[in-house]
Amino acid sequence: MTWECEICLSGFSFIRFLMNDSYLRDFNMFATKKICERIPPGRSKNVCVHFVTKYLPKILDEIGSAAKPEELCKDLEACNSTEVMLHTIKRNVLIRGVK
Repeated sequence: MTWECEICLSGFSFIRFLMNDSYLRDFNMFATKKICERIPPGRSKNVCVHFVTKYLPKILDEIGSAAKPEELCKDLEACNSTEVMLHTIKRNVLIRGVK
């Protein structure tokens, strides 16, 4: 497997993990709300709070579940079909264990 493919799969897998972990997801929400609090009162602050409250949870859901790292890396041409297939087999063996 090429290093480009390894890095791509590892990176997107890690990002997906971060977005699916409830503690880290809550931390992202908290940190983003804190950024909004630092904006001076007015329209910009209101827009920030509204965006974080209404849209950020949906964005995090989308990042965490929409696209699989294998699909993204293949679409970005960092991995070819064979590399994606080998990665999927390795992942399934690790998840299910060797029988």
